[in-house]
Amino acid sequence: MRNKKAFTLPFAIPCFLYQGRRGTIKKPLGKSRSGLSSGRSAGFTLIEIMITVGIILILALILMPNMIRTKLNTNESTAIMACKTIHNGLSIYVLQQEEFPASLSAITIPLANPPFIESHIANAASPATSHNGYWFKYAVEDDGTGFALRAHPKNAMTGKRHFFINENGIVHHGTSEDVSETDPRV
Repeated sequence: MRNKKAFTLPFAIPCFLYQGRRGTIKKPLGKSRSGLSSGRSAGFTLIEIMITVGIILILALILMPNMIRTKLNTNESTAIMACKTIHNGLSIYVLQQEEFPASLSAITIPLANPPFIESHIANAASPATSHNGYWFKYAVEDDGTGFALRAHPKNAMTGKRHFFINENGIVHHGTSEDVSETDPRV
């Protein structure tokens, strides 16, 4: 025969102690066979959901600036590599043709086969056709002995720095559009 004694746990759930063959077993009052209490559904309360959403928002606010900064750094690194790629393509073109091309489209398909640079880089000549947030401005020097290539961010969300490279192959950076070889090296 089992003895039933009512008591309350420290966290105020009324329970019964069942004294049986296996020892003392604690069972909360008001539970059905399915494990749900008779007066309460098995969902989350509004305060639990609000706390969870608040924690997620706080984590997002902490991580968002780092993600934006990482994206800017990636775009700038890609622009630097594109400047070097264009420089290499122009250098090979000059070795073969003994002059600088009038535009970047001259060193890609269909005018150059095989192409010296990828067409999506050569076609990034305006903010509307930018490549990874940067567009390129190419100009041949008046005497035809050199070139100037500038990489500009499409807007402030895609990059902060402007880049410059010429026939010397050294990439320079600055914060204005008129970046030149007098600005610091990358």
